[in-house]
Amino acid sequence: MKFSGLYAVAGATGAVGRSIARQLKQYGAEPLLLGRDESALAELSGELGGCEFRQMDVTDSSSISNSLQTIPDNLRGLVYAIGSITIKPFKAVKLIDSEDSLK
Repeated sequence: MKFSGLYAVAGATGAVGRSIARQLKQYGAEPLLLGRDESALAELSGELGGCEFRQMDVTDSSSISNSLQTIPDNLRGLVYAIGSITIKPFKAVKLIDSEDSLK
């Protein structure tokens, strides 16, 4: 499998996001790392050979807006690897469950 181009990985410093960023790089794509922890993003960027990264907190609309303004136009895709999941029947899910999954 071969990829090319720029792919944003939101939640890049989590276990899933980090793994996907590594795989994108392995298959020829260029990951754009997005996450809350700038030092962890810088560390992962170095591990992957110096790819771009942006600090972004999805619970803060101004952080999202600021980050999106700096993303290049040639972005080919987005991997959304943020948060965790709440496993329960859909009828039992509350709004607070969704909000908590992003923190």
